[in-house]
Amino acid sequence: MNTRLKEVRLKHGKKQPEVADVIGVGVSAYSMMESGQREINGSKLIKLAKYYGCSVDELLGTWYWHEVESHRKEEE
Repeated sequence: MNTRLKEVRLKHGKKQPEVADVIGVGVSAYSMMESGQREINGSKLIKLAKYYGCSVDELLGTWYWHEVESHRKEEE
């Protein structure tokens, strides 16, 4: 799964150990989640969304498609 975990973490000026601690995993596990080598489950995504004050869609990168679809419908 391709996510925006690293992009959002860097945007908020956080280090991997801090974020890994928030979701209760080791740094190596979190690093693998950022790189797409390991899946991140829904409960961990929700914790991260609350931590960063954003939506799960933003973490997953799916918010963009909602915006595109919304604009497309407005133009019809």
